[in-house]
Amino acid sequence: MPYAADDAAEQPDYGTHYAAVNNNLGDATYISTASWYGRMLSEILPSIARDASILDVGCGAGLLVNALRQAGFTNAAGVDPTESLVRVAAARGLPCRLVTEDFVEKASPDLHGGHDVIFLLDVLEHIPVNRQLGFLRGLRRLLKPGGRLVLSVPNASSTVAARWRYIDWTHTSAFTEHSLRYVLVSAGFGEPRFLPHEFGRRPRLPFLVRPAVLYWWMHRGCRLLRRLEMVAELGPQGWTIPLTVNLLATADNAPRAGRPGDQPMEPSRG
Repeated sequence: MPYAADDAAEQPDYGTHYAAVNNNLGDATYISTASWYGRMLSEILPSIARDASILDVGCGAGLLVNALRQAGFTNAAGVDPTESLVRVAAARGLPCRLVTEDFVEKASPDLHGGHDVIFLLDVLEHIPVNRQLGFLRGLRRLLKPGGRLVLSVPNASSTVAARWRYIDWTHTSAFTEHSLRYVLVSAGFGEPRFLPHEFGRRPRLPFLVRPAVLYWWMHRGCRLLRRLEMVAELGPQGWTIPLTVNLLATADNAPRAGRPGDQPMEPSRG
């Protein structure tokens, strides 16, 4: 969901980048990402009714919509401003539609309060910083009272933070757990809940010598070094800073009681 260019006429087709990083969107990609989303959202999906109204904002070629439909969510749909990607989704029979880049901010009142859950995965970082607050407020208007926003963004505390921030030309920002909380609460959402979000899984037999095990141990070793670096630089708070490549969070469409900062965050350790 690109937003980098001020002039839409100067914006290249984002679909070329999206397809490249998603293995050209073949059948294998839809199968593998359905499994990946099932693992990534394993703490979230069981609490969502199968007939809930779900909107995937920035749906791209419908990878998440496909995963949700495969998981039995009958009322999941997506919107995206990239025509080439929406065409790919439509060709697969997925309920994804083309919208303008200001769709969220300027959605007509008849669309307000219509959704139980909105997914915003790997999208907010594409929105110019000076538009992020208005964009999130627009999402709140699309949610039912008490509805839920689920989002993921690049984690600025990750070992590969710089690469993840700049791997996509249309990225405009990365986040820490504090900056993500700040923009969500400022937009009127309740206190966010941060969840584990690891790209890889612990091998079933972690002491059996094989490539997957080797990579897992390398990952754990590098993560430990990053954790020690955080503690050395920042003191005890370094033990709780999320270090995963992305941050995954949920936030309810319900204002918090009290003043900002009254309720503590509970970021996951990663």
